[in-house]
Amino acid sequence: VPVLSSLSRDPGLQPLLPYFCAFVLRCCGSQGTKKVFTSLRACDDLLALVSALVDNPHLTWERHLDQVLPVVITFLVRKTLGGPGEDHWATRREAARVLKRMCAKLGAEGSRAALQTRVARTLTTGGLSDASRALTTHYGAVVGCRALGDAVCENVLLPRISTYMPLLGEALTPQNMNPLQQYEAYQVLEALLGAVGGLVHRSEYNAVLGSFRCKGRSGEEILAAGASDFRAPEPKPVEEAPAAGETAATAFNVRPSKVMSVKELGSSGRGRRVLEWFDVREPGGGGIEQAEG
Repeated sequence: VPVLSSLSRDPGLQPLLPYFCAFVLRCCGSQGTKKVFTSLRACDDLLALVSALVDNPHLTWERHLDQVLPVVITFLVRKTLGGPGEDHWATRREAARVLKRMCAKLGAEGSRAALQTRVARTLTTGGLSDASRALTTHYGAVVGCRALGDAVCENVLLPRISTYMPLLGEALTPQNMNPLQQYEAYQVLEALLGAVGGLVHRSEYNAVLGSFRCKGRSGEEILAAGASDFRAPEPKPVEEAPAAGETAATAFNVRPSKVMSVKELGSSGRGRRVLEWFDVREPGGGGIEQAEG
């Protein structure tokens, strides 16, 4: 849309930002509530307006975040959005993405982390921790926490899983005769698995890849470069004393450059020890002694 494209790039919109924020608040206020939230198209259009303004790199949001954040959170956790049968799940996911970008607008890392934690606690306390709230509200709280990052999922969402799952399980049981409630419960379960499962998956990869270093790069950079660019460092040879009858040079070259028979491998002291460890015998022979004999 040309208008949204202009809003996301125009460098001269900073003086107009307070008026845009006032327009968003007026649309979601007491007079416009029924009109906006009962029409999914209106919800999507209003979110697109906020998203375009947030994407504009020339706008400073510090003084206006507290005005628009409650509106975006409302799109996440409101019980109903649009009419029956409309895909309000996609609207809630888009609101989560907008929420993530709004929090990222804060320049200072400490302020950004504090805002993310405050928003996440609002989502979980007013949404996930309240069993009386609708499952659509629980879904919005989960996707909102997931959008805010791994730290929020680990510190805010994960500790509440053990107490929340029994409540969700009641809606998932076959005894529940409400198909709509079952469908909503499965949507919440899918969102939870995505948030917690993704957290565990990335933690395992960080633990494994973080231990590797390739040309001074971290594990994440190795993944970004692609597996074809990965070259593991060559292992350093282990210094060992030469076996009896071996020189230092022959002791170092342990790996043969050609395929060797058991008899040829047993001709050196180190090769003899390998054969003894694995109890390797010459085909048709009795053992190493017979192979040498």
